[in-house]
Amino acid sequence: MNRNAREKLGLPAIAADENGFTLVEVLAALMIFGIVALATLKLTQKAVSAGKVVTGETEVLQQLRYATASLSEDIASARRFSLSPFRGYADSLHMTVLAKAASGQVPLQVRYYVRNDRAGDVRKFVRASSDFSGHREEDILVTHSGTVQFRYLQQAGQTSRWRNRWLDSDGMPLAVQVLIRGESDKKLSEIIFPIRTHRMALPDDRDS
Repeated sequence: MNRNAREKLGLPAIAADENGFTLVEVLAALMIFGIVALATLKLTQKAVSAGKVVTGETEVLQQLRYATASLSEDIASARRFSLSPFRGYADSLHMTVLAKAASGQVPLQVRYYVRNDRAGDVRKFVRASSDFSGHREEDILVTHSGTVQFRYLQQAGQTSRWRNRWLDSDGMPLAVQVLIRGESDKKLSEIIFPIRTHRMALPDDRDS
């Protein structure tokens, strides 16, 4: 709209410096806006990713505490029920414990081991229990576990040694060591559960 037409319509005249934005200025503004938006998006994605990592680590710690409490309770029960079978291997632990029921305490066969799911790419640390009627239950302790290694402390004269296998005929070990690793083979937890005490020298750390 030229100046004469604006005057006829009663509109104020446009000054020389009020011609609006040029195309270059508009493109520059859009470019700056795009850079700011992209940076904001990346920061948001990093914050969400960090939040997921923290949440995942917190969940793993909670699961490890639960697994430790379950192992501790069962091993203590097996120690009190010392005439029951107790055997273990490098990748599993088997024992008989006493569990509370409506009729009192009943014996349960308990097994700790790592189970692969159907897809085979997820490993779970599991506590399986069964009573003498055949009723069986499974409790998943760690949902994304790597390997779980068990070792058993044996008295050998005045010394002791760690073994990778323990049979029923061996009685009860002095202690059980449980090493839990994550999916990336990172050590998550290493705990020693004492079962019985004996004056001895420090254990030889060599496996047998």
